[in-house]
Amino acid sequence: MRYTDARAVLIQELNAAFVAGKTRVRIIHGIGSYQLHDLTRQVVQELGLGNVVDNPLEANPGTTLVDLNPPDSMSMRTYLKR
Repeated sequence: MRYTDARAVLIQELNAAFVAGKTRVRIIHGIGSYQLHDLTRQVVQELGLGNVVDNPLEANPGTTLVDLNPPDSMSMRTYLKR
């Protein structure tokens, strides 16, 4: 998968998890040259949906753990009605 395609899929999946009310997701990107690892951190920061978990106990060089900060269900229903 190309970098731009991976970015689009990542944004789509993070938004879907956020809207679904997920509080933690694990992004599997593989090790490679760390481009997708860096992309994941960049997109999470840009979207402002949560934070990358920097926990050595959760460390896996081929994945990135993200804590999402979804709104409460009432706010989400109001948002989705727009």
